[in-house]
Amino acid sequence: MKRLTILSLTMLLGSLALSYAAIHFYPHPESPHIELTDDSCISGPRVSPIPYDLNLTEVDTDPAEVEVTTSPAEQYPINQFDEPLTRWVSAWKLNYRIEPSTASDDTIVGLLDRGTSLLVIGEVIDSPWVMIEIDGNYYFCHSEFLSDTEIIINTVWSGENGSLTSRQGKIAGPSGNETFYNLDMSGCVQRMHNLGYNGDYWVREDGVKMLGPYIMVAADFSQRPLGTVLECSLGTAIVVDTGEFVSWDPTRLDVAVTW
Repeated sequence: MKRLTILSLTMLLGSLALSYAAIHFYPHPESPHIELTDDSCISGPRVSPIPYDLNLTEVDTDPAEVEVTTSPAEQYPINQFDEPLTRWVSAWKLNYRIEPSTASDDTIVGLLDRGTSLLVIGEVIDSPWVMIEIDGNYYFCHSEFLSDTEIIINTVWSGENGSLTSRQGKIAGPSGNETFYNLDMSGCVQRMHNLGYNGDYWVREDGVKMLGPYIMVAADFSQRPLGTVLECSLGTAIVVDTGEFVSWDPTRLDVAVTW
């Protein structure tokens, strides 16, 4: 009887071992020791993750197929003007957005250059943002960087001393005394690019060195920091450099030229 019991127990354990060996173990996909490939022998359905937005509702995987069914005027409290107002961009570059907020760069549509004229349709209530129309579409930009007077770039000053020339080494210009210098501007250009000013470097026909649409000048950073846009006798300028002259003539502009 004992021998029969031991034999039965042995057969039972052998059966359990075979069943155990037949079981498939699926490793966790994040296991650091197992590399899963498309031709993996692991069986079972492959599940793709479902994209969700911040409200945990299912969204389309292709944002290009998502249609906007509401206009900005319906999404935000806007005081719409009876007649559009013409305004001009006063900043070096101005972002325009699909939402009146700087909370995310994803809302930026593009950039507007200084001097660009815009049609302002209305203003966001209790906000510095305005709604503008571009090519029949509505966007938003910050009103702080808009001017109600036209901004003309690179006009020649008509002061009594005329414009700065190689013969006139120093004149009184619209923003202070003006002189000129001729040095390698590559370092200044790189510094301005690093700060986000993306204009190309080029030389105007009269020998004036330019960054985008602006004349490159040196000035006193304590009064006119890098990137300051102002008028000089040769047109609209941008501060890209400084010099020792600021210690005795802090309002002077030193114009970069090839003379």
